[in-house]
Amino acid sequence: MNSMKYQVGIATAGVLLTGILYRGYRQTSCKVHKIVDTCVKADDIVVPDKNTLQQKLERIKQGGYSNLQVIADFDRTITHAKVNGKMGASCHGVIESLSSLTPEYKAATGALFDKYFPIETCATRTREDKIPLMYEWYTQAHNLLLQEHFTEENIADAVREANLALREGWVPVMSTLQANNVPLLVFSAGIANVIHEVFAQKFGPVTDSTHIVSNWIKFDNAGKMTSFSEPLIHMFNKDSSQTRGSSYAASVVERTNAILLGDGLGDVTMADGIPHEVVLKVGFLNDKVEALLPKYKQIYDVIILNDGSMSFVESLLESLE
Repeated sequence: MNSMKYQVGIATAGVLLTGILYRGYRQTSCKVHKIVDTCVKADDIVVPDKNTLQQKLERIKQGGYSNLQVIADFDRTITHAKVNGKMGASCHGVIESLSSLTPEYKAATGALFDKYFPIETCATRTREDKIPLMYEWYTQAHNLLLQEHFTEENIADAVREANLALREGWVPVMSTLQANNVPLLVFSAGIANVIHEVFAQKFGPVTDSTHIVSNWIKFDNAGKMTSFSEPLIHMFNKDSSQTRGSSYAASVVERTNAILLGDGLGDVTMADGIPHEVVLKVGFLNDKVEALLPKYKQIYDVIILNDGSMSFVESLLESLE
């Protein structure tokens, strides 16, 4: 009799556990369906493959915060592409717009932008064709700045003066990541010192879970600029070769789900070589939509059009709570 009761108890417990797991799965599935449906119906969001998006969202939802990492570009991804009706400043643009720099420097860097930016965003040139030209652009721009009397104190002034804004919704996204100790890699071809100062002025304190991998300006003991860090990071060499052995790499060894945020065709390599099972790729297509959308649909899972907000990422993170 006792044996029968024991077996019945085990069976009952099994049924209860199955019911609990099923209800948990249904709740996860319902939240994911809601996010996907919202994306599909939105005018400013493109979903190339609804089933793939749903599968990736379900995996991320099931893994929760403890199994998540986020990899984000900075210029025109974390920041808006347009601010006050004009093109928003990139990291290099923040420095180049500083009022104390010489007119000759500004004219020279402006000419470089006019020459190379159309190449960076060209829909017909190959990545291989662009790489040496991007290296050429960044090297020339850095050498021009080295000729100026630029000091560490100038960075805060440059950020205050710049036409720059964090993308709508980024502050709550970053706050949620920090509150849940989710590793955030800000992976940028810009200038790390500028990124750090932008966060200081427009976000607030940054915790150890946030990592910035970018080009650092080096200063001497007097605060005068002396050089840039090596190797040079540009928009087409952002991969694990730049993060190997870093504190970020150590923090994500067991985190197999990743959300990647970028605005360029080259940004999709940011998770290459970093251990993961699922990478949800979110692309911000800020301009040239008609020309670039076909290529973005080949490489991104979700595409936010026309300098849109971070609302999709906000909703995804909220679903993990």
